Amino acid sequence: MTGFSSFQNKPNHSSNVTHFRVSPKLRFSVNILAKLILYLNLYNLILKYKGMKTSLFLGIFLLKLTAIFAQCDNYRNAISNTESYADDTYTYSNKAYNSDNLDDAQYYAKKAMDSADDAIDEASNAQNYAANCDCYNGRNYANNAESSADDAYSYAKKAYSSSTIEDAQYYARKAMSSAEDAESEAYSGRSACN
Repeated sequence: MTGFSSFQNKPNHSSNVTHFRVSPKLRFSVNILAKLILYLNLYNLILKYKGMKTSLFLGIFLLKLTAIFAQCDNYRNAISNTESYADDTYTYSNKAYNSDNLDDAQYYAKKAMDSADDAIDEASNAQNYAANCDCYNGRNYANNAESSADDAYSYAKKAYSSSTIEDAQYYARKAMSSAEDAESEAYSGRSACN
């Protein structure tokens, strides 16, 4: 059953239709394949009835379309990376929060800062890719993830700069919360640009 997340037979009182849920990857692949078939058929039709200028124009259009699909793929990779780095930020912030001495808390807070910085970069990339493939929902999720990752970075930096274990733990806890928010936004954004 590769490609299907689950079958769900739902009674439909208006007709005898069986519904099933298709995984986002399969839906995206089918959608791209259908569009490519449509564009290739259109291209062949124009070649059949028009001259070289039209076929050149259509060829350029198809290349542009391919670039747009590539931007959407790049978005999905960047938002997935954002989620992963946000998860790392959460993990390191949690370790800083649970440390029993300042040196360990600062060590893990620094690692949380580095991961949060990576999450910020990837979320920024995801925003650009989403904009290039006209995926405004994806751009919003990436923007929210970037904002939360930036907050996590700021709190992790405060934990790293703290002079007492209590302050370090306080800011590490705040970094955990912001990292969790960033991860949640990135997770929600994974299926936004299908």
